[in-house]
Amino acid sequence: MRKDYIAQWYEVREEQGISDRIHCFIHNSQEQQTQWHHFRHRDTDGIGMLANVREQLGYPASSLPRCRDLTEPGFWQTLNKVRRQRKDRTPKTVHWKKPVQQKPAKQPRLLQNLNLPCLTQPPSAA
Repeated sequence: MRKDYIAQWYEVREEQGISDRIHCFIHNSQEQQTQWHHFRHRDTDGIGMLANVREQLGYPASSLPRCRDLTEPGFWQTLNKVRRQRKDRTPKTVHWKKPVQQKPAKQPRLLQNLNLPCLTQPPSAA
């Protein structure tokens, strides 16, 4: 029999105080009544919950699809599956935005007539 790892996950979450309840309601608009149904998620998923509600309401039970996986995949089977997955190797093009030409910053009036090399060269010994 398969081990249900998802159910174990929900059990651990419940130990931490996190509920795994899923809810469904049926609203009868003629009688203005709402009937709520609650299930533990570890026992059923959303589709299974709806099938249970339908059965409780008297609809004929129809079989749900069965999972094809009967055993947990082994390490090598998982590794081979990952290797077989096709990787997208097509070249990618990135459409970069053209740089905006910036105007040179205006210098303050005080520095406009100043000769900058004279400030960067050491004074000559005279």
